[in-house]
Amino acid sequence: MTGLQSLPNELLILILGASPTTRVLCDFAHVNKCMQTLWLEHSDRIIRDIYCSKIPHFQDAISATLAEARREALPNSGGIAPQAQPLHLHLAQILRNIDLASTICERSVEHFQKYDYLRPRTYTSLHSAYFLVRHVELAYSLPDTQPSLLSKLRGLSLSELETAQGVLHYINRWAPGTLRSEIGCIRTLETPSHILYEEQMTRPPLCWRHAELIFRAALIEKEEGVTGRMEKTWMTSPLEEEDMEYSSDSDWDLGSSSDLDA
Repeated sequence: MTGLQSLPNELLILILGASPTTRVLCDFAHVNKCMQTLWLEHSDRIIRDIYCSKIPHFQDAISATLAEARREALPNSGGIAPQAQPLHLHLAQILRNIDLASTICERSVEHFQKYDYLRPRTYTSLHSAYFLVRHVELAYSLPDTQPSLLSKLRGLSLSELETAQGVLHYINRWAPGTLRSEIGCIRTLETPSHILYEEQMTRPPLCWRHAELIFRAALIEKEEGVTGRMEKTWMTSPLEEEDMEYSSDSDWDLGSSSDLDA
């Protein structure tokens, strides 16, 4: 222990950043007050050193997790903004979101293979597609993130947009209820009374359905070489009354090109 304490701080930070697992990192970080202080002061650097090299979409997971935390913090906005908090406070949720992304991607591929009509022309990065879907869904409650997302969506290829739309279609239509619940794609008790409780599990929340409209508008823009449809779609929320026409056995009518122009 004395030998460890005699090492310079920069080397100790590198040791923490070289931890092979989260368990080893925690053990090192709690060896003594010195190591714990280093961990708390440099956790962002240490976490990125460990995980960004091992998990290709770790940065995507960080962004999605902080956006989730922002949405949850909105009613209590007097606290410190999630993006200003030390990253170690969100590490458990970041790793959980990575696991959920992997599960969704694996399940969606299995589903695409069974139903060729849903299969994207080519599989681009499913993990990137999933986290993009999450950002678009979260933007329903975080309008300040919409401009950057508009720019990102317009910069994607047709194949990338189709892949994201396919992942979203799987989540909203075919993912098991327990998995949808884990990622927040499930109805709450605030659902209007005309919708039976038994049917709530088959109906995506407005934020997830709105994401479908966004990707539909993005694809129309890409295919027709026009702009403006996405901006209009961001400003138009799906109506609860449309749920009367929605069922788990038929696709929700996303509207035609002319509907978006109306």
